Amino acid sequence: MEKKVFTFPELGPYKWWTYREVEERVNNLANGLVSVGVIPKVSRFAIYMDTAPEWMITAHACFTHSVTVVTGSYFIDWN
Repeated sequence: MEKKVFTFPELGPYKWWTYREVEERVNNLANGLVSVGVIPKVSRFAIYMDTAPEWMITAHACFTHSVTVVTGSYFIDWN
């Protein structure tokens, strides 16, 4: 069996965000999720990615509308 090799992107310079910038991103994404059919207090939203600022923004966007966040694992048996 071939072993999976994971590669990680080269990181660029760090950029600081203000609380206002993060709030704007969270609100924009939260509204976007609802516009594509995510139902507040009913839907579950899966986040399957490395920990990153975008992960936390996505989680907070879900929390804005009381959407449950489900995280994934490489070892999930979908059967």
